[in-house]
Amino acid sequence: MILPLSSSFFLALFSFPPLLCPSHRRISGPHICGDAVSIDRTGTQILTGSWRRNNTLQIWEAETGAKVMDIPEDFRGHSQIYTCHFLGLDHIIAGGSRNNLCRLIDRRILMSTGVLNDLPGGVYSTHISSRGVLAATSLNTLYLAQTPVRP
Repeated sequence: MILPLSSSFFLALFSFPPLLCPSHRRISGPHICGDAVSIDRTGTQILTGSWRRNNTLQIWEAETGAKVMDIPEDFRGHSQIYTCHFLGLDHIIAGGSRNNLCRLIDRRILMSTGVLNDLPGGVYSTHISSRGVLAATSLNTLYLAQTPVRP
């Protein structure tokens, strides 16, 4: 069963089973500012992106709320994350401010395999089409890039 999620600016992530309140589970730690929560296709892992200087991308076990791993920063430096999501089973898209970049991350090697960098401002939203086209916003511009991955 997939549980609805809610995030707050107050460093907590909540999941709600149907017809039960308050939250069923709580993940403390992420500093979520934007569309920076994603559940993988299998429903077993949650990706969070945080607007902070370290441990900005983290994967959590959905069933227990235990942290599985921190995703390493890009070698170009860290970004404070506004948007992230799983892309298929093997990739992650993440974008943010400070370094103003959007990364395609390979989950198997935990490294960036594609990057939109030197953008004029922070990346506040991303979306992937069914054909693998990445749309990313920075300032007043929408950037489109073809990825080698389909959702």
